[in-house]
Amino acid sequence: MKGRRQGIIRIFFPVIIIFIVDITVSRAQEQPSLQQPVTIHAVDERLDTLLGRLSTLTDFSFAYSPDRIDAGRRVSLQVSREPAARVLDTLAIMAGFTYRIKGKKILILPREKGTAKERSLLIISGYVTDRQSHERLPYASVRLRGSDRYTVANSYGFYALSLPPGEHTVTFSYVGYIPLSVTVVLRQDTTVTAPLTAAEATLREVRVTLAEEEALAPAGNGRLILDPVTVQERPSFLGEGDVVKALEMMPGITFFGDGSTFFFVRGGNRDQNQILIDDAPVYNPSHMFGLFSSVTPEAVKTVRVYRGFFPADLGGRLSSVVDIRTRDGDMSRYGAEGSLSPAAIRMTVQGPVVKEKSSIFLAARRSWFGWMPRINDKSIERLRFYDLNGRFNTILNERNRLYLSFYGGNDLFRQRAAGSPTASGITWGNLAGSLRWNHLFGRRLFLNTTLYGGSYDYDLVSSFEDEFSWHSHVADFGVRSDLGWFRRPGDKIRAGLTLSGHNFNPGNIYFHGSVAGGNFPVVPVKNAMGTALYLMREQRIAGPLTLNYGVRLTGWFNMGSTWEYRYDDNMQPQDSVWYGAGDIYHTSFAAEPRVSASLDLGSHHLSIAYSLTTQYMHLLTNAITPFSSFEIWVPAGPNLKPQKAHQVQGGWHTLFGRDTYSIDAGLYYRTMTGQTDYTDHAALLLNPALERDLRQGSARAWGAEVMVVKKVGRLTGGLSYTWSRVRLHTPTVNGGASYPAAYDRPHGMTLSLTYRLSDHWQAGTNMLAASGTPFSAPTAFFRYNGQTIPWYGSRNNDRLPPYFRLDLSLTWKISGPQQRYRHDLTLSLYNATGRRNPFEINFNKIVLPDNTLVTPADFYVPPELVTTQMYLFRVIPSVIYHFKF
Repeated sequence: MKGRRQGIIRIFFPVIIIFIVDITVSRAQEQPSLQQPVTIHAVDERLDTLLGRLSTLTDFSFAYSPDRIDAGRRVSLQVSREPAARVLDTLAIMAGFTYRIKGKKILILPREKGTAKERSLLIISGYVTDRQSHERLPYASVRLRGSDRYTVANSYGFYALSLPPGEHTVTFSYVGYIPLSVTVVLRQDTTVTAPLTAAEATLREVRVTLAEEEALAPAGNGRLILDPVTVQERPSFLGEGDVVKALEMMPGITFFGDGSTFFFVRGGNRDQNQILIDDAPVYNPSHMFGLFSSVTPEAVKTVRVYRGFFPADLGGRLSSVVDIRTRDGDMSRYGAEGSLSPAAIRMTVQGPVVKEKSSIFLAARRSWFGWMPRINDKSIERLRFYDLNGRFNTILNERNRLYLSFYGGNDLFRQRAAGSPTASGITWGNLAGSLRWNHLFGRRLFLNTTLYGGSYDYDLVSSFEDEFSWHSHVADFGVRSDLGWFRRPGDKIRAGLTLSGHNFNPGNIYFHGSVAGGNFPVVPVKNAMGTALYLMREQRIAGPLTLNYGVRLTGWFNMGSTWEYRYDDNMQPQDSVWYGAGDIYHTSFAAEPRVSASLDLGSHHLSIAYSLTTQYMHLLTNAITPFSSFEIWVPAGPNLKPQKAHQVQGGWHTLFGRDTYSIDAGLYYRTMTGQTDYTDHAALLLNPALERDLRQGSARAWGAEVMVVKKVGRLTGGLSYTWSRVRLHTPTVNGGASYPAAYDRPHGMTLSLTYRLSDHWQAGTNMLAASGTPFSAPTAFFRYNGQTIPWYGSRNNDRLPPYFRLDLSLTWKISGPQQRYRHDLTLSLYNATGRRNPFEINFNKIVLPDNTLVTPADFYVPPELVTTQMYLFRVIPSVIYHFKF
């Protein structure tokens, strides 16, 4: 019997296994799937016929009651290789039905209205990206068509919008891209990635907009957007497109003059401007003594400029924040871009590391004009600068992403006197880097955590061979975490915490890498730790009224090891105190409230804002011209108070002429304390008691700005005018009387126009006019020991002549926009009228018979005194070749 049972099992066991496998496979095959791609081209076709075709393509059957569904309704549908689920959703929208899936049968039901589920809100969220490179587009606008519901993506392109269930059309838009409208049927929380297509670069001049599409960014709050693509094609010095110098075309921003990267925003000094590259600080964005800036246009994705009013998540400076985001790199294909100008060669490469998963972007620039000055000065051995930008990003999963960014730039000027065994010169450079982690907790909650660092070094080198130099240094390192909650449409809450460390070396003599000491005084190196905690909310209150309000709490902790001098009431040092490593010997705290209100009245937007900002760092410089990188950064502490600024501003924005034109106007008033000035003949080099020569006071700034922009047509561009004043008051300076700041230029006007001649030719012009820069002119002269000595009655009592410059450009787009290899050629004239714009006036000069000038020495007869003006440029032609593939 046992043998018989074993024989039966041997016969039937394979049959049972085959039966079980067959049932398993059959049931697996019976599992419904609407993800398979289908192609349908239907024009005015009956619904029941179209459902039949879809049934054949998917192997699903449809069941419906002709009494409840209009099966004879005519519809048109054109899809190619789209998931069947998306096709069915589209049909449901067009024909007004809903459906349920049961096994391989789909029940077609009439759409229900008024249910509790439809009254509840669902979430549509995701990322706005570049269609070709898959880069995420920060601060993109997301708007529900035909409604006042909208939101703005965060700095990493993530958005979340709460909507009721049903059919909705959502429009995604971004500066320089073609808007995209997507229709979705919300039955549950849905993720939608919006790939935008870049608009054809029409070689416009620098385009400035108040981002009227960014609904949660009230117009007139001082924020501006710069399109980096167009910067490359504007008329520029030696053909080098410059992101920083392009700011001079914006209202409320004043530049020192020709060739300088120094800029001043709404009455603030230049140290009150913060430049961030991917959240890392860059202290001195200049090359070649200010002739070029450190920011390469090809590496930039977005540039946002905040003037005066900052949301609570930004801080550390009083006047402006220039927030630069670099490109992620293309995840789908490899590409390169570059240009060649008389000044430098630039090159970028990008591409996937793991396709659709991670990418890398590299940008490099190297000057090559060092041989030019050697024609007239053989003592110059080296004159060069370079930049290097890089970014790596990887998608860990749908909820996590990592970014690694870095920037490095350096300048070298090296010369050797005839017969000298050693060479001298100047070097300076910036380093910046950040590591960011983006995490999506849910469809409404977004976390961004960043590790960042930045440093700036400056060396006056007496001997390169002996490594003998005066060296100064400033560095930051910190961690920042930001949490964003998209609570509901028009209601976004953000909170964050920053911890940072700071190191300041005001300048010491170094020999072979070590502090020289000995006969040289040693200036104490300072350390500090900073904290910032913020909470802010962007909220639609009622109808057209939107509020942005929050508070930023900051702390500053001065730490050892260092020593601090104690001063009497006349700022004379009395003694010094040593603090050990890690000792906190001085603290400062501040609460910085921020609030703005915007009223949307259709084609008109009104706004008003107030902010209090605090800055714990001071910049000292003895430069009297705009062409110097000599800078000493020092922290606030026992002897230097922090800088503070209160600002009130209002704005008005309107569109007219069928939205072809826009007008933006604004008013502002600022009061500032803790403003640093200098005693007469202040010593900044190798001065351990540096605070002895510093004095602090207050400042007032006020002004009005207006800008008219034409956005559409062959002729596009903008006209801006700024009226502003800045007055300083330092009790122990200038006899206690107030005086204009060196950057007080009451009138400023810019005009930027572009005319598209054809698809391949385009002309552009920039025009700038401004009041002259204030300077201190002598009011009398006296003789002392055979020398003629000037006497200055008051500070900044005179002005240079008014500034005027006209730049022209002509661009030939050699290839079409759809070609894989695209290239163009731009010819430009910088200062086309040849105007002499002086940046310095010298006194106490005499003219020789051959019209040359000499400085008087010991003369028995007093020399004739004349003034001379120094200017930088006349007409500067240049040509630049740009390519991309």
